[in-house]
Amino acid sequence: MGDLPGPGRKPRITQAGRSQLIALAISPPPGHPRRQDWGELRAADGQGPAVWTLDALTAAARTARSTCTAPGSAESC
Repeated sequence: MGDLPGPGRKPRITQAGRSQLIALAISPPPGHPRRQDWGELRAADGQGPAVWTLDALTAAARTARSTCTAPGSAESC
């Protein structure tokens, strides 16, 4: 009786997956402009969002997950 699991829903993602999502959310979005060495503002991806939205984060997380689960990919993803 001492080691029975507690009540509630089981977690859907692992702690490592949660950490990856948090790291993605605090990273700059692909369309966010950055100042170049010569002073010009330029985005890494001109078509990407300048700020993270829920849809943009979901798409980026799915893309990252699909590349990590691809055959022959690094196991540390």
